[in-house]
Amino acid sequence: MTTDRIPWFDTARGFAVVLVALGHATMILVEEGVSSPVWYVLSQLALAIRMPLFFTLSGMLAIRIVNRSWRDLWDRRLALLLWMILVWTVIRFAWFSLLPIDSFPHYADPGVVLISPLWPTGIFWFLQALALYLVVGKVMNGRVPVWLQLSGAAVLSAVALGALGSESGSYQRAAGYLFFFLLGLHGRKRIVALADRRRPFVAAGLLAAVVLASGLIFAVDLDQVPGVLTALGVPAVLAAVLALRAIDGTPVARILQSVGRHSLPVFVIHVLVIGGITRALLLLPEVPAPVQAVLPPVVATLAVVSSLVVWRLTRRVPGLYTAPRILMTRSRLRTSAV
Repeated sequence: MTTDRIPWFDTARGFAVVLVALGHATMILVEEGVSSPVWYVLSQLALAIRMPLFFTLSGMLAIRIVNRSWRDLWDRRLALLLWMILVWTVIRFAWFSLLPIDSFPHYADPGVVLISPLWPTGIFWFLQALALYLVVGKVMNGRVPVWLQLSGAAVLSAVALGALGSESGSYQRAAGYLFFFLLGLHGRKRIVALADRRRPFVAAGLLAAVVLASGLIFAVDLDQVPGVLTALGVPAVLAAVLALRAIDGTPVARILQSVGRHSLPVFVIHVLVIGGITRALLLLPEVPAPVQAVLPPVVATLAVVSSLVVWRLTRRVPGLYTAPRILMTRSRLRTSAV
């Protein structure tokens, strides 16, 4: 991504990817009846951290690219993101056509492939949202006061996240998390300075408060109230950043960094692995209750590790993780040839 990445950025991105994988493993396994619904409740507690953290970090890493030319933005980010949506929607269609999952029939719907460039489904809404955010950030950069960007995006987020449900479309989700991207884009220096203070006890206390608040919010359905999830997301991101900065240099951090450095391949591959494992489990006469109790984290871990293995085996395949040359502008091709 960018050359100014510092280690705990990758730790945080890796942690966010693991949370996303755990969320998808929980969703698919519970929907298919092979895991305990308790995991779905636990997954909801991480909702305030997962995508807000991901997009805040993405904004923090986008500072240089939004200051470049439109050609550079297209060549270095937008072409790849849009290409990945199309290619991996086709791959997902082929995979789930062979290994269908009853609770997610749209994964094997050819119509979904046709509309994917404009209306991506499943995890690919994230890639579309990131592309949109980069365009919005570029357009407003130096033209719209930062306070107006953040306040406008906060209002948009409050409305969108307050109405967010299982049937929400990609554009509504994108509207919901724009605020966090802009928060990272314009607040990078403050966030890094705060994280560098390394206060583990403050991090632990804030993280505990966020988890308790999340539990209360979802217990009484306050998540449907406009502004609640947005307001909760800010301390949730801060708590996660402080906690992850506090473990910097530990074995756990190094493992998360290895995931974070390859977050995009893991992001597009892990659902395929989860789907394959789930399909295998459905072939069994019965999944024992003790196994069901631990399945989501085990499957999520296997999915992340398997995704990294698949990436290493296929990273040189043209077009899987890179945009084709035909999408590059002439200036980019000249630069690549030098």
